[in-house]
Amino acid sequence: MQNRHVHIVNSLLFVLLLIFSVPGTIALRYILMAILLLLMFGNKDGRADFRSMVKENRPLHGLLALTAWLLLQLLWAGFPLEVLGELKGQWLAALLCFGIGAGFALSKQELTAKTGLLHYVFLFGLLAMVLDYASQFLHWGWPVSWSGIPVLANGLEIKSRIMASKVQVAYFCTLSFVFYLSELISRLLYRKRLVPVTLPVLLLALLLAVLLNAFSGARNGFVGLSMTFLSGLFLLFLFEKKTAPVKRQLSCWPCCCVLPVAPC
Repeated sequence: MQNRHVHIVNSLLFVLLLIFSVPGTIALRYILMAILLLLMFGNKDGRADFRSMVKENRPLHGLLALTAWLLLQLLWAGFPLEVLGELKGQWLAALLCFGIGAGFALSKQELTAKTGLLHYVFLFGLLAMVLDYASQFLHWGWPVSWSGIPVLANGLEIKSRIMASKVQVAYFCTLSFVFYLSELISRLLYRKRLVPVTLPVLLLALLLAVLLNAFSGARNGFVGLSMTFLSGLFLLFLFEKKTAPVKRQLSCWPCCCVLPVAPC
């Protein structure tokens, strides 16, 4: 019974994550989120885990306090209905997603099962967008201009029919890139395999995340990928013990330039 419950939750979560940025699925998203929250916290164990998280998690206390403050502003807002609409459209959806993410994290599954679900979401999403762009290339030909959004031979700008806009494409690709890059670093430095995926598929997913940003013309996506990659390397350089020899060599580099015979 427990395994069946887990399979249902994972299947619904898989569908929700795949369609989250697909246009025209708002009602379906909220229905899936409501069902997931009921499944995750509707039983005794789920409610106990949630109460424990609320009691011990200080960042969550801050989130709840901020939510209360935003709702309190409705009392003196000049346009309370408009403010309420913004809260329902933006903040409520974020809180629901937080609850689903917390329920998924608290679920009694192996880590590889959780990361495996995310892997399939990212891989299916990347492949779907690649097939979408490939079908447009086959129908209209290769883009004749790559300045900004790529322009096809018929003068139309190429657009994703899977995501609502290139912002969603960039967001999804950046999340995918971070996910797979973290797994690659884990394997290279620690010989730990956290995601059940072969190395060729892992490298393919990283390549697709970069290419899709180019196809969508999402320059902010390239900025996000570049900054993520560089900041990750910087953090590894600062805190990873295996980079100590490199840090010693770099610390000796100034004195070696000034005094070539100085011991380093």
